[in-house]
Amino acid sequence: MVRPSIYTQEEMDNFIVHRYWDRANSLDVWERNAEKYPNDEAVVDSKSRLTWSEVKRLSNRIAISFLELGIEKDQILVIQLPNCAELPVLRLACEKAGIIPLLAGRALRSVEIKSLIRQSLAVGVIIPWQFRKFDYISMIEEIQTDLPSLKHIFVVGDKVPKGKISIKELTQQPLESKYPPNFFSKTRIGPTEICSIVHTSGTTGMPKLIERVGARTGASRDAIQKYNLTREDVFGAFSPAVTGSCEVHSYLTMPFLGAKCIMVEHFDAEEAFKLIERERITIASVVPAQLTMMLDHPNLDKYDLSSWKSAFSHASPLSYPTAVRFEERTGCRIMNVYGTMEVSGISTTSVFDPRDVRLLTVGKPYLGNEIKIVDDSGREVEQGEVGQIMIRGPFASAGYYKAPELNEKVWTDEKWLKIDDYGKLDAEGNLIIIGRTDDVILRGGQNIYPAEIETLLADHPKIERVAVVGMPDRIMGQKCCVFIVPRHGEIPTFDEIVSSLKNKGIAPYKLPEKLKIIDELPYTKEQKIDKKALRVRIAQELEGEVK
Repeated sequence: MVRPSIYTQEEMDNFIVHRYWDRANSLDVWERNAEKYPNDEAVVDSKSRLTWSEVKRLSNRIAISFLELGIEKDQILVIQLPNCAELPVLRLACEKAGIIPLLAGRALRSVEIKSLIRQSLAVGVIIPWQFRKFDYISMIEEIQTDLPSLKHIFVVGDKVPKGKISIKELTQQPLESKYPPNFFSKTRIGPTEICSIVHTSGTTGMPKLIERVGARTGASRDAIQKYNLTREDVFGAFSPAVTGSCEVHSYLTMPFLGAKCIMVEHFDAEEAFKLIERERITIASVVPAQLTMMLDHPNLDKYDLSSWKSAFSHASPLSYPTAVRFEERTGCRIMNVYGTMEVSGISTTSVFDPRDVRLLTVGKPYLGNEIKIVDDSGREVEQGEVGQIMIRGPFASAGYYKAPELNEKVWTDEKWLKIDDYGKLDAEGNLIIIGRTDDVILRGGQNIYPAEIETLLADHPKIERVAVVGMPDRIMGQKCCVFIVPRHGEIPTFDEIVSSLKNKGIAPYKLPEKLKIIDELPYTKEQKIDKKALRVRIAQELEGEVK
């Protein structure tokens, strides 16, 4: 039994009393649906359509296979898969067998995967053989000799290389006939135990392991009300279902209703249109880059998207003009959601909010969460003032896995967690994100928040995409550089950009002092604008100019 690192039993009992947590967990929700809606579809991908009862049967067989292979309770299996029907099945199998799944992003490669396995002492991995022209088997074979804990390589798919274990073959063996119906009662993960591990992106070092508890159903109840969801809704998992809001809502919120989830293995704008039309998707998880790709697609108006009533955008800031144009073109209402890997659900807007609240803020905290804004000394600032965001509540993670020193460093005694974002609260209590702490530009002792400038430029008729970063300056320390992807080949001049910002009343010290026109902005594996790459690029260019 692995208990949460940072919560006492008293704190967890208090969460349950207030119904932020439940005495049931995600596994209980899926099992209930297998009894209540056995023949209804639960999860669909491009190759499979599984009912609730089929999910139960397949996960039972895999769980028994894990146990018969000698994998013990509380040991860890790394699951590195794209969105697919097998993903929830495998998570459920792990929970039944008492095994903790470590959910790895599909874009991670040997350095990060080796770090995850080494930190967690994972005894096995579950991977595809190949996906998007990448050979996952070769990657694992190359690093396996350096990982003594790694004993099992499971493969999802019809073709499995010799010497590896086929997940499909495990599901074809009726092992459940050998055991009593209550067989998993001795092994299954309880509601207040660690049911999964996720990881940070590793952009500033090796990924850190983050604990998740299965009892956190209160956020799903809150989301159901704010998104106006029913069992008739169909969820489209367009963004990765192993991280953030998509992971929570595909694995818990929609099953909580008994609603169907469509797993999108790899996002393509036109394929998304086809899925929405064919499956009658009503709500979807998206990242801003996906919305932009759909909006820019020439065939957007050729498909019937009338079923698609709402989508929540997460993972990175969404341009207000882009969101407005998308809503006007599709009729789909966009909601901003805010979270981090440490706190997957911090706040959300509601489908009932006015447009400016939905698109210019990240809404109010999920029920039970608390947010405060603090200055550099840790003192809470007045409403409307900018400061660093701090969060505590029942939907934070349960701590870093087997990292007591890190837990002690990151969480305060009162369980407050400081987020690496600046923000402010408006008069109605909605949170407005100003920008990442490491993105803030320090010009001559004055702070410039890039998101503010990006928002003011986003509706410029000659700008398709924009990113603002700091560039080194010998006298001022940093100055403001703006990278722009032009719209329809109309290239804005530096004077046009500055004039546009002056007309909007921006303070002179915030004005950009260099303009770079580029064909496309760089993105990280998580589909966020890679500002680190832009800072490196401009710094190298300036260094070259000096030389």
